[in-house]
Amino acid sequence: MTQRLGILLALFCSTLSAQTPVAHRPIGPGDIYRIRSVSDPQLSPDGNWVAYSVSSADSAKDKRDANIWMTSWDGTQTLQLTATPENETSPRWSPDGR
Repeated sequence: MTQRLGILLALFCSTLSAQTPVAHRPIGPGDIYRIRSVSDPQLSPDGNWVAYSVSSADSAKDKRDANIWMTSWDGTQTLQLTATPENETSPRWSPDGR
């Protein structure tokens, strides 16, 4: 299980870095608002999906926003499950996989 979570974290890092172009310049203060934090990965009971929280800073509102996402274990599908102004964190699976 620990090895599987390690692979999962590597998948998240590679997915996020693949979506963000590499900048060849020093990091500036405004770049802080582009950084996303991935946390609390939760493997589904059947082992096919991982739910996790992604948070980012909102410069207009001067606060962080968090939403819950879900990615298939093979990385072929990614779904955003929440998109509200409130923070949604700590995804959990019910025993039946919902």
